[in-house]
Amino acid sequence: MICPICSKEVRCVTSSHLKLHNLTSKQFHKIYPEIKTIWNYHGHISEESVIKRTATRKKNGVTIWNKGLTKEIDERVKTPVGCFKKGCKSLKKGLNKETDESIKRQAEKMKGRIFSEEHRKKLSLSHKGERPYRKGKGNLKLRGEGHPNWKGGISKQKYGYQFTSQLKEQIRKRDSYRCQQCFRHQDELFTKNRKGQVIKRKLCIHHIDYDKLNNKPENLISLCGACHAQTGYDRNDWISYLKNKVANI
Repeated sequence: MICPICSKEVRCVTSSHLKLHNLTSKQFHKIYPEIKTIWNYHGHISEESVIKRTATRKKNGVTIWNKGLTKEIDERVKTPVGCFKKGCKSLKKGLNKETDESIKRQAEKMKGRIFSEEHRKKLSLSHKGERPYRKGKGNLKLRGEGHPNWKGGISKQKYGYQFTSQLKEQIRKRDSYRCQQCFRHQDELFTKNRKGQVIKRKLCIHHIDYDKLNNKPENLISLCGACHAQTGYDRNDWISYLKNKVANI
């Protein structure tokens, strides 16, 4: 088509072309109401492209996920497209490749895809300056003295030679093979190994005063893994609490 202002041959009158003439699409429509701009068509593409795309979709049997849906029928339609502000819901939130065909097709396209070295360099540059992904390493700032639970490195202290498997078993037997906090039996404790196999767990033997060299029976108590993890906080409260527990066994 030919632009009526500059007489140039253009594919379609776009807003960027109208900026050259210091006009908006509304001002252009007032002067030339019979000529359609790019925004009169479907979205931001020309009418020819819309017709071709529709024909291709029909040929391939592709259906649009929101076709026929309204604000009253589906909540996802209420959210405007491209709304990423705080509080706005994503149109595809809650959908996955099992429930949505478009996500399934996209996942199949990306499956097994190998990126070239050039593309990997571009990805690396685009993420430059961002916080690195440290799988299994945690936050470095919360290590050692920077962690709020730091006790001066006492976790590296070795256990006394008296702290043997026989002593541990004696304490478990004394406590009737039950966690002295939640009272779960040792036979109820299970975990999974790296292969995903379910295996039985034994009760942990906890040092009440947190001194690994003090292996007297009155300083030891049976706890399950979950309860044992809780004793890392508020240590003074746990010491007095567990001493009373052992005295009453």
